[in-house]
Amino acid sequence: VTVREGMASNVKATVDGLVVNNGSMQNGDSYQWLVNTKATLVIGNPSAVVVTRDGKTVTVPPGPDAAVTLRVGN
Repeated sequence: VTVREGMASNVKATVDGLVVNNGSMQNGDSYQWLVNTKATLVIGNPSAVVVTRDGKTVTVPPGPDAAVTLRVGN
């Protein structure tokens, strides 16, 4: 998860059942997590965030509090 330069978004990330981030990400912040089974992201400002999986961009739905769920093997 990376926030575009000059932008910000709240991001809640739950990985394998554990909340690993729940707060504001700003201006170029970037986080990555190792996922064993499932990751869910709830993104407050989807236009500010780029989500990638194994180097490929993941489509994030528009609108506030967009949710993205990624499963290993899918």
